[in-house]
Amino acid sequence: MTPRPGGFWGGRSGGSGGSRGVKKGETLLKACVPVLILWLAWPGTPAVLGAGAPPRAAWKAEGLSVESPPEAEKEARLVLETMPAILDEITRALRAEAPPAMSVDLLSSRAFVQTVGERRGEWALAVAFPSRAHIAINLGRLDARNDLYTTLKHETVHLVLGRVEAEAGRRLPLWFHEGVAQWMCEKLFVEDRGDFLAAAHAGTLFPLDELERAFPLDGRDVNIAYAQSEDFISRLEKKKPGAVGGIVARFRRGLPFEDAFREAVGEDRAAWEKRWRARLRSGTSFLVQWLQSSPGALLLLLLAFGGVLTFLGYLRYRLRRRDLMRQWDAEEAFEEDGVP
Repeated sequence: MTPRPGGFWGGRSGGSGGSRGVKKGETLLKACVPVLILWLAWPGTPAVLGAGAPPRAAWKAEGLSVESPPEAEKEARLVLETMPAILDEITRALRAEAPPAMSVDLLSSRAFVQTVGERRGEWALAVAFPSRAHIAINLGRLDARNDLYTTLKHETVHLVLGRVEAEAGRRLPLWFHEGVAQWMCEKLFVEDRGDFLAAAHAGTLFPLDELERAFPLDGRDVNIAYAQSEDFISRLEKKKPGAVGGIVARFRRGLPFEDAFREAVGEDRAAWEKRWRARLRSGTSFLVQWLQSSPGALLLLLLAFGGVLTFLGYLRYRLRRRDLMRQWDAEEAFEEDGVP
């Protein structure tokens, strides 16, 4: 037999004529030969199918699976160890239930971009997929401020709220999602709050209605959107402890978000937002708020203030020493003039 130009195997009978059985055998052989060639060239074993892909390791616990590069075993075990406490804290605060099964994927920066797409992969530290209770985390972007525990907690809030949305059959506002996640993890994405405080002082924060379905794409505006969402939720919870859980519980029961807010807080969301904005503008001065939210700037100011005090102390010492030296010179001159 000889190969056809197209790469498929074919052939003819070696004799003249031939029976129907021979023809059926030839037909069967024609169908099997390509499969045999593909099997020889590409054995379908997991090891060969995965050739060329970065190796992955998997760990499992009750209701949780974690995948990571082999060298990130420490991080994977941290996820397994801390997730039960994280879920307990979140579900208690939000009066909600955790997904029955969750998965966490710890990825290199390159693999993260391939997983979540270039648009989100360029700036995101992690992405939650509530529809399949899955979290993807970029190991390459973790740092001391946004560590693995904090990032995991933030994204887990999204999974829990995602299940609430599935139960209710409607979506929560995005600013509520991000504000609650920020409030619960306390520090993720809270970088320099100067832009937020300046916008608050100038009265140019985004209306929450504009942040209901999407956040802006500009870096400065993104920081403002995250910071104001967190500030709104944290101040709400400070003034009305348990309000966030009350909103979520009523939303789960089927109330629209605005109605759930009104029942839990005792005031319309729009009215509360108006008073929140007014408090931001009339409260502590912008400089004081900026210093409170920027420990580095506050430290520099304290060091500068200490330097000024040190200089003034040294200057006072020099002046007093000069006066003392003059007094001694005067006393010595008097004694010399008065010698008998």
